[in-house]
Amino acid sequence: MLSFKFKYANDIRRIQIDSDIGFKDFLTTVKELFNLSGKAETHLYYDDKQHDRVIISSDNELREAINHLNDRSTIVIIIEHYLEHVDFDDILDFLNEFKDILTRCYLFVLFILNYPLNTYFNYLKKKKEEEYAIAEFKSLKKLQKLTDMGFSNGDENMKILRENNYNLRKTIKILLNK
Repeated sequence: MLSFKFKYANDIRRIQIDSDIGFKDFLTTVKELFNLSGKAETHLYYDDKQHDRVIISSDNELREAINHLNDRSTIVIIIEHYLEHVDFDDILDFLNEFKDILTRCYLFVLFILNYPLNTYFNYLKKKKEEEYAIAEFKSLKKLQKLTDMGFSNGDENMKILRENNYNLRKTIKILLNK
């Protein structure tokens, strides 16, 4: 078993790997370790004793890297993962995924904004209905007082009062003029 240290972006991981592993299995292990997937290219490098960056892309190169770095306690492998070429289908797949994510975000934001707004508008509607009911009640109470004072519903002044919704002071003026 050999100790490997893998560096990818700002992530560093150390694992033990069997010394007779093939390159394909080695690459698969690296991709699983860092959750690298898709059609992107993954390149593996190591720095040799002369500080040159050397690529590992086959079984022979992996063996050479292991033999070259065998005197060290840990073999350091640098990982680069990028798209070497982009085809139109990859772009469409990405945009469709992105569109789905944006749609979900948009719906979530609408829900978050809509709930308080609906609550507020329902509150305003209820308040307006209550104010209307109170005004209607006061108006009926005034009409009842006028009826008790001898005015009938057919009286012309009563119609004026109902249609224009005068306040109590104006109502008294009309009564005094009668």
